[in-house]
Amino acid sequence: MKVYLVYGLDLDDCAEEPFVKKVFDTERKALDYVIKKYYTGEFYQNMRTDWLDNNARGNVQEMELE
Repeated sequence: MKVYLVYGLDLDDCAEEPFVKKVFDTERKALDYVIKKYYTGEFYQNMRTDWLDNNARGNVQEMELE
């Protein structure tokens, strides 16, 4: 079974290293979460979907579970 881990390090988090914030069962759900969390606002409003997906992938890691 594949899962998708969303890593993040917000300015208000008290850690020096990124840590797992959420786990999703599909890549699309993980990407949508990252886009909603990190890429909202007027600047990102007119960005292409593929650009947003590519930038969000830096916070998503696919893992295989047994």
